[in-house]
Order: sequence, then structure tokens, then C-alpha cells
Amino acid sequence: MKSSIIFLSVVCFATFIWGALYFFKTNNIGSKSGKNLISIVIGTCIVVTIINLSSIRQIRLTQFSVAGTFLIISLIIFLISVRSTSNVKFQFIGSDKVPDKIVTTGIYKYIRHPFYLSYILAWIGDFISQPNSISASVTALTFAIYYKSAVAEERSILSSAHRERYLSYISRSGRLMPKFINKNFA
Repeated sequence: MKSSIIFLSVVCFATFIWGALYFFKTNNIGSKSGKNLISIVIGTCIVVTIINLSSIRQIRLTQFSVAGTFLIISLIIFLISVRSTSNVKFQFIGSDKVPDKIVTTGIYKYIRHPFYLSYILAWIGDFISQPNSISASVTALTFAIYYKSAVAEERSILSSAHRERYLSYISRSGRLMPKFINKNFA
């Protein structure tokens, strides 16, 4: 079971790295500095997490099942998000460029930041696999990075020509969770 969790984590991280290298654009100063920061911080978190997961001595079946489910759902959400945005190229975290288009179809109909949700679910899955201070710290740090990025991106969009359309979109969708699941957190 330990090797399966490590395998699922590596697949998630490899997919996210593919996204960073080939899917998200970095054609402005903000997104280039964001990519550099994320590469260092998240890259370090990935290495620490893989080492931490390698130290698992025993994992209970229920713990394995829940962690594996989080990792698989994370991967599915990431891939659905890529498919939903195949005709749009998003900027990398930290971009100071307002998007040309607001995507509100596919998974975006329900969640405004499904990529961030997929990343967060992977980190939570790894925490569940090896619940200790290392994985708790990594999960908290990565959650803070992605949540802060989502808020900053929304602030930027709300101060652009897309404001009215985005306000309408906000009323129908959740930031990280669909509104029909949790109206307070969304």
C-alpha cells in the first residue's frame, strides 16, 4: 500500500509539473516570477513529501483508501480542468495580466479555481497517508499559497473590464468547492 500511495503522489506531482512546464503561460514578468517562486517552494515541498512518504512504516487500509481517493480525485479534477480550458491558455501563478476570457463552462461552471483545488486535494491526500508535523506544515503552506493566489487573481479580475460578468459568475460558483457543497467556504 505504501508504494501505491507514493506512486499516486508521483503521478499527481508529475502531472502538475507537466502543467507548469507546458500548459500555463509565462509571458509576463509577474508570471515568470510566480513560476520561479512556485518552482522553488512547491518543488521543495514535493521532495520533502516524497521523502516523508518513503518513511511510512505502516498504513491502515482505511487511511490508504481515503488518501488514495483524494489523490485520484485530485488527478481527475486536474485533467478535467485541462480539458475544460483546452482552447484558453492560463497565465502561471503571479501573473499581473488579466485573462482575455473568463471560462465558465465545464468544471468551471461549479468551481472558479479547479486547478488549485486539484493541487490542494493532492497535498491533503499525502497528509492523510502520513499525518505528521512535516506533512501538516507542507499542506498548510501549499493551501495558503493556492488560496492566496485565487483571491489575488479574483481581485485582479474584479478590477478589470470583466468585473460585472465575474460578479455574476461568483454568484453561481464556488472559489474552491461548488456552492451546492459548502456555501460558506466556496
